[in-house]
Amino acid sequence: MELFLHEQYPSNRAGRKRGRSWLWLFLLLMIVGQQAKADYLGSNKVTMDNSTLSTDRYVLFKIPIYDSDDNHEALVNSGIFVTPQGESETQVFSFWTMDGTSENDDGWQSNNKEYYWAKSISHDGYAEVFDDRGQNWTNIGAQTKTEHKPEVIDMGERYDISTMQVRWYIPEKWAGKNLSFRVNLGCVYDNDDEGVKWQSVNFNGGSTGTYSTPQLNSQLSQNPGNYTVTYSGLSAAMEGSTFKWDNEGETESTAQTGSKDYAIRNTSRTVKFTYYYKLHKYTFAQRSTEITLKPFRYPENLTLADAENGNTTISWTVDGNSDEDMYTNDAFEVQRATDEGFTQNLKTAGTAPFKNGATSYTITDETGEENLNQTVYYRIRRTGAATWDWRYVVSGQIDKTMSHQEVASATAERYDWTGAQQAKISWTLEEKDNNKVWTKDARIIVKKYMDYGGTLSSVLNTASPAAT
Repeated sequence: MELFLHEQYPSNRAGRKRGRSWLWLFLLLMIVGQQAKADYLGSNKVTMDNSTLSTDRYVLFKIPIYDSDDNHEALVNSGIFVTPQGESETQVFSFWTMDGTSENDDGWQSNNKEYYWAKSISHDGYAEVFDDRGQNWTNIGAQTKTEHKPEVIDMGERYDISTMQVRWYIPEKWAGKNLSFRVNLGCVYDNDDEGVKWQSVNFNGGSTGTYSTPQLNSQLSQNPGNYTVTYSGLSAAMEGSTFKWDNEGETESTAQTGSKDYAIRNTSRTVKFTYYYKLHKYTFAQRSTEITLKPFRYPENLTLADAENGNTTISWTVDGNSDEDMYTNDAFEVQRATDEGFTQNLKTAGTAPFKNGATSYTITDETGEENLNQTVYYRIRRTGAATWDWRYVVSGQIDKTMSHQEVASATAERYDWTGAQQAKISWTLEEKDNNKVWTKDARIIVKKYMDYGGTLSSVLNTASPAAT
């Protein structure tokens, strides 16, 4: 270079040329130095902590947002993006530190401020930004302004860097999914005519936790007259989680199983159980399930009536709708006793198989055979409810007054008296009705007296009512 200049120009001109060359080199070095310094804001300075994602359901971002030393650096149209597993990317948060409403005509924030502002908007999920002036986490919804204190960073060059801390909490719709993140920065450097320089950094967020849907099963309760519906299969839940049955109020609980009793019915019913896993202070993950309780038809309208020969008819009705019953192979069982506590003369009076769709049942108790002349008590249960013993029954009573048919009239007359010397004995019994009975082992007793010259003797004979 020097040789070339020396040959082409006189010495005085060559000296001036060399001076100009050194000046240009110095200016070039200054520009290069300034450009290197301006590169502090960028995706390589962004960090994300996902250690709380599966437990507290948020991630923490630390993002340098403004350099207020010498030539300023700022962000425009920047954002946080989330990609749920199996879904497309969604922008959840926007932020910027330079816009047309800045305090200077050139769009930059003023020098030597104690705090530098950032503006942000939450689009999905829930976001908080730490405000350095207020020393608090600010909930971000619509456009929100927060202030951030610069920190001097010496990297051979001085930087006054304001950093924004962002907590982003997952929404309910992404609970249970793996998430990945992307932070996109629109970097603007003062005294740089190159416009916005876009930079992105990707992060693997990982799992947001497990939120299983509960399972329901039902059976007859140990509490007579009820079903027990039990929920199970829940994932471990954090404090503050709640559940509810049907449209009742919520109950706070982290128990992974529990139950509720429902009164039995003659028709089907649907029971709904909803569990609300607490995700964080802003929302819950809702998981619901249902179960259909089949009918368990119990006797209604018990009727006790006297029947022929002193017997008792026992009748009852049930709802005959077409819903399939909880049990289809059991029966109605009827017991009878002579005291209300069913401790005296207790016996089974009869059974009647349950038939789905049948509306009425009748059995006959042969009380006439036992000469019952007192109050008689009955109770009915379904054999499918044996777990309740006889603690859930339909009961009733009837007063029994009965007597056996007596001989209303009788006659004796000679029959073949000259030959076999027989006598014909005839009698008529009292009219038979529900209270005048003739039991199966009853007999008419006929007594014959023989007179042999002052000495009487008798012979006993028995006959059926129709005998003569």
